[in-house]
Amino acid sequence: MKVTQNFIKEIIDYSRNNRTEVEPDEINFETLINDILEKFEPYKNFDKVKKNVLVSQTCSFATDQNRLEIIFNNLISNAIKFSNLHQSPPSLDITIEVNTDMATICFKDNGVGIHPNHLPKIFEMFYRATDQNVGSGLGLFLVKETVEKLEGSIEVHSTYGEGSIFTVAIPNLNNVGANN
Repeated sequence: MKVTQNFIKEIIDYSRNNRTEVEPDEINFETLINDILEKFEPYKNFDKVKKNVLVSQTCSFATDQNRLEIIFNNLISNAIKFSNLHQSPPSLDITIEVNTDMATICFKDNGVGIHPNHLPKIFEMFYRATDQNVGSGLGLFLVKETVEKLEGSIEVHSTYGEGSIFTVAIPNLNNVGANN
């Protein structure tokens, strides 16, 4: 049942991302990340993964909060689902650095990592790099599409058996048109 609900939610998120305009909201990253992490508390293995969050935000920042939540939800969900419980301890480090031009958000885990054969395809629709967990193969595709809609970028570095680092850069919409 849960798989079906997640799939439907991903399809709705995908549709909204493609059909609606970007609506800038004032973002307080500290509040946003804490609210999102709180939603994951009931997830299997959430309590076993050590979460370290560091937010450096000294200026106002604007972007589409709904889209930002899609990105955060999917990357945090993957870090938890693919955590390596044999690590001591399994961890997820989230660092967010905000300046007047952009926010750089890094999700680093010491999970199972992604095999090099799969890395070039992980952002493709319906692509699943593992059968370890159930999923639709839409999560990372949706993340990439959403980041692109926000005119940002995403990079991934992963070592199979050691973990992954996803780095997302999102422009600050407070400054769009300020220099024109």
